Amino acid sequence: MRLILGSSLRAARCFVAGGLVMLAFAAHAIPDGDRIQLPARSSSLAAHSLLLDVADAGDRLVAVGERGHILYSEDRGESWQQAEVPARVTLTAVAFPTPELGWAVGHDGIILHSRDSGRTWERQLDGFALNDRIVEYRQSRVNELEAALAQPEVGADADLLEERLDEALFALEDAQYALEDGPNKPLLDVWFANARHGWAVGAYGLVLETRDGGRQWAPRMADLDNPDGYHLNAVAGVGEALYLAGEQGLLFRSLDAGRSFEWLQSPYAGSLFAVAPVDGALLLLGMRGRAFRSADQGRTWQAVTTDTQSTLNAVLDLPGGRVLVVGQRGTLLLSEDGGRRFQAYTDPQRRAYLGAAQGRGEAWVLFGQGGVRHLRRDELVEVAP
Repeated sequence: MRLILGSSLRAARCFVAGGLVMLAFAAHAIPDGDRIQLPARSSSLAAHSLLLDVADAGDRLVAVGERGHILYSEDRGESWQQAEVPARVTLTAVAFPTPELGWAVGHDGIILHSRDSGRTWERQLDGFALNDRIVEYRQSRVNELEAALAQPEVGADADLLEERLDEALFALEDAQYALEDGPNKPLLDVWFANARHGWAVGAYGLVLETRDGGRQWAPRMADLDNPDGYHLNAVAGVGEALYLAGEQGLLFRSLDAGRSFEWLQSPYAGSLFAVAPVDGALLLLGMRGRAFRSADQGRTWQAVTTDTQSTLNAVLDLPGGRVLVVGQRGTLLLSEDGGRRFQAYTDPQRRAYLGAAQGRGEAWVLFGQGGVRHLRRDELVEVAP
């Protein structure tokens, strides 16, 4: 989940006073530049702070959250150590395509990289550099369209090119204004196909791609049909297929490893917060307990009954076709058949959960409000249909 203030940002990974709200980026006590430059503080309470995502780094668990906290566990969540992190911003997502190499993203356009299974982290990108890069990208797009319009053989394509040029000029102007606002664009999710090729998505339609392990992050916004800049909350892939989901039911697919994208008909007009491969299919999660399953790479979707109105935030794909979904107000959904049907449960503590991992034995390790929580199935309250 992602935090937002006002109507423009409707999804941020943050839980405040029992509901999802947007973070007032300019209202932080620490100035933007200092937040990015100051290292995260070591805290004995870090495992009890807001944690927003978790990933497996081989046998290690790595979780990320507010104030730049990154924690790692060698014993499936029984105990935690705090990593060395060079920034104090809220971190929203983490991915490890190999046991050693990982990436974390978050507010203020931050992208961090670890080479040692999450023990230490270095900065690859921040909001200042991101703003500069977006201006260059938008200017290049304007130049390209102006050159195309100047060609004598433009003919019938002129009207379409003029429309695209107007959109590109507006996007360039917006990017130039952002230079004055500073690093206020949050990245909300990250996914890597392998140790070199990865994607990060975020607010205002941000889409970044790297093909060299994060040495360079290239904007890709113009390749998606998202002229209003709706927020992209989730990115995931399997094989050559890549999926992006966001607010207003926004849904995109690439079947060629991101070289081209197509807009998909969404099964839901509200905000979508997770898309994940499960048991050979795709699971899509959103507000008001909405869940959908696709067995044909997103061409068609079937609604899945969840027996909850709580926002659904994250998916844990378990062995044997079992799937765990976590959400707001202590909501947990468990499927035994690859996400076709779910039984709804409630955690008596009613916490908001934003991530989940397999713990030792039959326990799950859940992450969100209040930090880390261990739960067994027999501790849950079953929700009647």
